[in-house]
Formats: sequence, structure tokens, C-alpha cells
Amino acid sequence: MILLAAAAGFGIAFALLARFETRAIWIVGLSVPQLFLLSPEIITFSAVVTLTSALGFVSDRPSWDRRYGRFLVAFIALAVLAILWSPDVTRAVAWIIGMLQLLIVFIYVKTLRQRLPQRLPRVFDVLGVAVVIEAGLTAVFRVSPELESRFLHSYWAVLVNGPGKMAAYFTTSPDNVRDVEKAGGLYLNGNTASLYLGMASFLFLCAFTLYKRRRYVLVALAAYLGVFSTGSKTAMILGLLLPVFVVSLIRLAKSPSYLLPILVALPAVAYLAFSQVTRLFPTFAADSDFTFGIREMLWRAAADMFSEHPMLGLGFGGWFIEIAKYSNSLVAERYPPHNIFIQIWSDMGLGAALLLVAFVVVVVLDHYRLLSTRPGARVTAAVSLGAFAWLILHGMADTINFWGDNRIAVLLAFFLGLLAAELERAVDVDDQVQPAATGSHAKRSQVYWRDSPRLTSRTVWQSGAS
Repeated sequence: MILLAAAAGFGIAFALLARFETRAIWIVGLSVPQLFLLSPEIITFSAVVTLTSALGFVSDRPSWDRRYGRFLVAFIALAVLAILWSPDVTRAVAWIIGMLQLLIVFIYVKTLRQRLPQRLPRVFDVLGVAVVIEAGLTAVFRVSPELESRFLHSYWAVLVNGPGKMAAYFTTSPDNVRDVEKAGGLYLNGNTASLYLGMASFLFLCAFTLYKRRRYVLVALAAYLGVFSTGSKTAMILGLLLPVFVVSLIRLAKSPSYLLPILVALPAVAYLAFSQVTRLFPTFAADSDFTFGIREMLWRAAADMFSEHPMLGLGFGGWFIEIAKYSNSLVAERYPPHNIFIQIWSDMGLGAALLLVAFVVVVVLDHYRLLSTRPGARVTAAVSLGAFAWLILHGMADTINFWGDNRIAVLLAFFLGLLAAELERAVDVDDQVQPAATGSHAKRSQVYWRDSPRLTSRTVWQSGAS
């Protein structure tokens, strides 16, 4: 409790004294190590600093978002409500803290992109260092399992992953961590690390399209290569398919005539990617059959549980109690639902699952809107949608929340913050162009929303840091 109080005191002072962009830099920098210094384990130093930094919003008056902001607040409200029927309140609190971190970083990114876009690269630079370190450690650990083993038994592994999780890795839940064919860097788990690095590679491509800084391409390349160092077979396939998907979106946005050949070509590309991964990794097919068999059993059990508890779900922690009725004790102890929609229904009920469906649909439609109506946004929007697709596809068969975890949530916050800011910029451009339009052939398409400043008084930073 002393450490918790000290961290909270530091966070409050930090919120009141540090400038807005400085707080954003620290929060993003701490998001990768997290630093499990406090008790209980669900609260990290990163989480404390992030949550307390929001106190500065009182004077900063950051940009709120009535679209994604309301979605995130609604998810948090449903999680708080689900505590009433949850057998494991600790899991609920951890979920709420993760969502609050996502919401706060989202506000930082959206505000910086709207009001101080020239300072957002400082935040990207700090995150880029963390991403390169994660990618480098992943590659090193994959080449040298002995070095990874030494890290697993070190104090640093406990510091960045937590004592409870580290103990579980060596007892009840190895979670692929000790698999010599996989590596996860600071993450330890190769599957989760692959998702983080994949989304990071797309994020820094977005950063390059916005700010044209070559170092962002190098960070994106390091993260992309790190995906293949994790040893995750799913990530290897997504790493081959989603770049094709992004390029296809860019071409489709230019001309609908590309639709048919791309739709015909994508299944062939998927088959080639699967066959190549199978050839390079002979055990891939056997491993896939085994893991899919487990997931199929879990999803069948979920269907039965849904018939018994359709509205409220099982509550946080209820899955592991109910799954014991449908499977052996080993599976009950080790395996969560492996699907983000089943997971959120299980934890919070049908309302939360439907809200997630609506959230996914809105994000996809917003990307489509930018792709189809704004020529200057094609590359940025396509890459951003590719990253979101990576998150959703990975979450359809893995043990993550729809927002990933506390580290991945920061990347999702970046994408949502940038998307929300650019959507509002697009509206501003439309508002500026419409009065000047004459006739039905107004050259609205010549105004690139991504490069147009907000011509409002809010452009001046409220705290005076301009």
C-alpha cells in the first residue's frame, strides 16, 4: 500500500505540473514495460500514472469525442454493472482499468492530433523506441532460447509481467512461454507479442503517411520483421495477407474495377500463404488440428452456456466455473473462450456483446467513409483498417480482450484517436468548402482533409503551451 500511495502521489503531482504532451509521452513510454511494482497485481505503475494524469484534463479541456468516447464509456459502465453478478471481482477491476487506460490515451492522441499536431511526433518517437526494443528482444530470444530462459528467471521478467503471471508460467498456465519455437520479448507470450508488433508496424506506417518521417518506416519494418520472429503461425499468415488487404483497399478506393480481380486473387493468396507456412513449419498442420480441436470444444460449450445464461452471461471469472461442467479439469483450468465476442458475453452479458458488434461495424464504416470520399486519406485509412482487422481476426481465436491487453490498448487508442480526429477534420473541410462551392461541379475533392487545419479558436492551446 505504501508503494501504491507513493505512485498515486507521483501521478497526481505529474498531472498537475507536467504539460499535456509531456504526460502523453510518459504514459506511452510506460505502456510497454507497465512495471508491476504495486499490490494488488492488477494495478501497475503505468496504470496509476495514466489514471491520475487524467486529473489534468480539468484545466486542459481536451477534445472529447461523442462517437468513440461514448462507446468506450458504455463498455466501462457495463463492466461496472457486471460486477454485481461476477464471482471474480478482481478480473472485473483489471478489465475496467485497462479500458480506462484505453480511453485516456485515446483522449490524449485525439487532442494532440487536433490542436497540436506538430507535437504528436514526440509521442510517436517514444513509442517507436519501445516498439524497436520489443521487436529486438523477440528476435534475440527466438535465436537464443537459453537467453530467454535466463530472462524468464530474472527479476526483470517479474517486473514487466507480474509475479502471479510469472508463477503461472511455470505451473498451471505455461501459455506458450517456454516453447522454444516461440518468443515474445518483454511480452514472453509469442502470440500476444505478434499482435502487438503487427499493429505497431501498421501504426508507424500511418505515422509516416501523416508526418513523412523516414524513421517511422524503419520502426514499422522492425516491428513487421518481429512478427515473424515470434513463431506465431497465425501471425505469419496475417502478416502475409493483411498487407495484401491494405494494398487492395487503396486500389479499390481509386477504382471499383479492381474489385473482381482482387476478390478472385485473395483466396489464392491465402492458400499460398497457408501452404508456405505449412512447408516451412511441418508441425503447423498437426498443431493447428490440435488447437482448433480445443477451440471447437470451448465454443460448443459456450453455445450450451449461452442457452442457460443468455442475457447476463457468466460474470467475470464465471467462465472457468461453468466450463468445468463441459470439459476435463485441465482444459477448465487453462483455457478461456479464445474468442472476443464469446469472452465479452461471458464477462458482461449480451448487451456488451451487441455493443461490441456495433463498435466494430462503426469503426469499419468510418474507415470506408474516409477511403471512399477523401483522396488524401486513402493510404492512412487503409493501413489503419488493416491494423483493426489484425486485432479482430487475432481475437477471434486467441485469449485476449477486444482491446487486447494494457499494452495493445495503447495502440488501439492511437488508431481510434487518429481516426476520430481525422473524421472531425474532414467535417471541418466540408464545412469550409460548401459555402464556396458554386454549381454542381464544385472542386471539393481538391481539398485534402488530412492537411487542412481546424479554423476555430480551440486551435490555441488552453494551457498556454503553444
